[in-house]
Amino acid sequence: MADIIKARIIDNNKLVKAFEAQREQELYNPNFVPKVVIQRGYEYEKGFDWKCLTWSTNKVLSGWTRDKRDSDFFIDYYVPPNKDAIICVSPALAAVITAAKGKPFIYEAYPTEYGLRIRIIIGASEAREMCQRLTGDANCANFFLSQEATVRYEP
Repeated sequence: MADIIKARIIDNNKLVKAFEAQREQELYNPNFVPKVVIQRGYEYEKGFDWKCLTWSTNKVLSGWTRDKRDSDFFIDYYVPPNKDAIICVSPALAAVITAAKGKPFIYEAYPTEYGLRIRIIIGASEAREMCQRLTGDANCANFFLSQEATVRYEP
């Protein structure tokens, strides 16, 4: 029940077009990996959605970015090809996204051979610092943070 509020719609068609445009620009770079970063959503994308409870999910991994200055928590998900997808969040994260203007809710999309990899980034470096001070383990909040957002796709 933690992820019951729709926070973003993942538009597969727009992502595919953006990946193709990036590939055309980097035609002669064999190491290029297309990536689309989405920071801002629209009001119509938000709200309670039953799909957050019924659609499938496939979590790949979670952890902290390697930015020493401001490390953020991330959660990676896999979405099969040609599937509609949404990002669902907990009520607590939905409130934070609405209130916090300094740290926008970001997701990144990468194409893979088997569909899409969606990375949700939660700006929670403060939680990591607090864990380190209180318990000596900088990762004490990882379990709770990984429950705050989910990528769901149509079955």
